[in-house]
Amino acid sequence: MARVTGSKEIEDLLKRYSLELDSLEDAYTTSRCVARDYTADEIARVKGVVDEVMNIARRFVVEKARRRF
Repeated sequence: MARVTGSKEIEDLLKRYSLELDSLEDAYTTSRCVARDYTADEIARVKGVVDEVMNIARRFVVEKARRRF
C-alpha cells in the first residue's frame, strides 16, 4: 500500500506495526484450520492498529478524491 500510494505516513505505520499486522494476517489465514484463543490485550492492541490503519486509509481516499475534482 505504501508503494502504491507513495505515502510516508503509511510506510511508517507499516514499519511501526509490522508485528501486529503480521499477527492479524496469521489469524486470518489460519482461522479455518487452527483454533486459537486470544487475550483481551492482544485483541485490543490489534484493533487499535486496525483502527489507525483505517483512519489513515480513509484520509488518503478523501484527499485523493478532492484532488480529482
